[in-house]
Order: sequence, then C-alpha cells, then structure tokens
Amino acid sequence: MNTRILITSDLHQHIPKWLELVEVVKSLKPRFVMIAGDLLPKDGGIGGQKRFFGDLEGFLQRMVESADATVLLYFGNDDFNFLEGELDLLAAKNLCVHLNGRVYREDGFVFAGMNLVRDYPFRYKHYCARDEDLIACPVQFGPGFTFDDAGNRVEIADLPAFLADKPSIPEELNRLLAALSQDEIAFLLGRQSGAKVSRYEHFRREPGLRTALAYVAILRAPVTDLFPGLYQQVAAEVRMQAVKLAKRLKRGRANQIVSRKLQSLAAILEAEAC
Repeated sequence: MNTRILITSDLHQHIPKWLELVEVVKSLKPRFVMIAGDLLPKDGGIGGQKRFFGDLEGFLQRMVESADATVLLYFGNDDFNFLEGELDLLAAKNLCVHLNGRVYREDGFVFAGMNLVRDYPFRYKHYCARDEDLIACPVQFGPGFTFDDAGNRVEIADLPAFLADKPSIPEELNRLLAALSQDEIAFLLGRQSGAKVSRYEHFRREPGLRTALAYVAILRAPVTDLFPGLYQQVAAEVRMQAVKLAKRLKRGRANQIVSRKLQSLAAILEAEAC
C-alpha cells in the first residue's frame, strides 16, 4: 500500500496559506503532513507570533480530524525560538509532533527533525550553525541577536564564537542518525518495549519522577527541556497557588516572617513575567 506524505514550509509569508493547507489535507487525506519551518507570522513581531498559536491550534485540529493525519513540524529561522514550548503544548494535545532535534517513528517510517541553517546576513541568529569550514557569513546586515528562554532579546557580541560554540550542521545530523530507538531507550528505562516510551515522547503520558530523571541521564538534557510543555503547565499551576497563598498571608498580621514569605512568592510570580 502506498503512503501519501504532504510536505510544505514557509507558510509565514501569507497566513491564509494555512487555510489552503487545511483544505488540501482534507482533500488528499495524506497519512503524514510535514511542515518544515517558518510557521508563525512575519508581521506583528513577538506579540503577533504569540497570538497566532490560537489559530494554529485550530488549523492542526482540523487537519487531524479531516484526514486522521500525523502532522510533524518545527520552527524555522523566522520563528522566535523561545516560543517552542507552545509547540510542545500543542503536541501534548495530540495535534502534532514537534520534531525539532528529535526522531519520530510510526508505521515503519523514521522522521528526523533538524532546523539548523548556515549563517546568513540577517540579524536573527538562533538557528544558525557552522557548516563544515563555514562559520560566520562574511556579509552581515548588523549585529546578531537571539532570545533567551524567557523571551528577552540577547545581543551577540562575538558571532564567530557564538556559532563555534554550537554543534555544527553535520554534527547535529550525525547525532540524529545515531539516536537510540524507542526499544533501546525502553531497555535503559527497564521497560519491556518502546510503546510506553512513545507515549512519553509524544506527551500522551506523564512520566513519574524516576522516569523523568532517567531521561535526563540518558539524553543528557535538563528535564525542563525534555518535557517543556509539562513544565510550563506545572509552573502555571504553581503560580496560581502562589497568588492564592499571597492573598491569604496579606489577610493576616504583618511581620518580618510574613514579609519574607511574600518576597519568596513575588519571586515565583516574577518568573512568569520574565
């Protein structure tokens, strides 16, 4: 039996293209839909990209429901990197597979996601990386910048050093090629098969603490990077409780101990605004 795979990219230039994609998926009913970067609007800055996720969720929902398709996607070099956690939240709703830096297996197919690009003259540099002997493009349109995980703009003082400190494009491709299979990860986790690993990786099941720490040991990455959608959900719940506790403390008698507690709670809430 033939498997139909639909591949597209760069929908950011004209957002109504998303509506056209939904209709094409509905008509052709592909088994897989691959959207290779530049998902978010170019106009409207950070606010415009943040607001688009509500529309994106609707588009993905319609594709999944109309064709029973698996949608695989990742950001491109015009999408702001600190918003990647929003893709993980959509993946947690089984609307897509966030493929950046990951390997996904289904129906005998293996998909590997890599969105690094050679350095170019444009200033936003988060996804730029070394490519063999090329480090930095000799032509630049101004100082480079990226964003930290909280969305703060970070100027790049030394572009060659910034790029040299990252894995190169060949190194990242080799890492993906050498990625452990789900059954191999399951073995390291002490599981019988890769089925449960698949549910963890695609956010259909929350890992326990021991399992999450085992992933940290296996994949050598912070747990907040491995399960960012779950982390954001838990952090939001903690902040809601912090607001309630602060109101309760303020209703009581003020003293130095209460003041220190309120300062601690304020630090938790400030993390949301960063």
